[in-house]
Amino acid sequence: MPGVIKGRKTADGGWEHYVAETATPAALAAQTEKMLQNVKPVDAFEGREVVATFAGVYRDGTDAGVVKHVQVGPKEAQQFAEPTKFETDKK
Repeated sequence: MPGVIKGRKTADGGWEHYVAETATPAALAAQTEKMLQNVKPVDAFEGREVVATFAGVYRDGTDAGVVKHVQVGPKEAQQFAEPTKFETDKK
């Protein structure tokens, strides 16, 4: 069976019959595979990392729930002061 006969209203107010083509499940699966060939899944948290969680409290003392501190991008390198030699004033 090539399709289903349906009716629809025309622009001039009349009524017409047409054959609605139905796709088989195999044809729909093939069409979906073709559409998804160039699509790659996206990670919403790519480049983001939860670095701290804590309980939040509003100023009036009510509970604000769990707050997550999210770091975006790479972690910053630690910076240290230049080492200096310790000298005493005693001679």
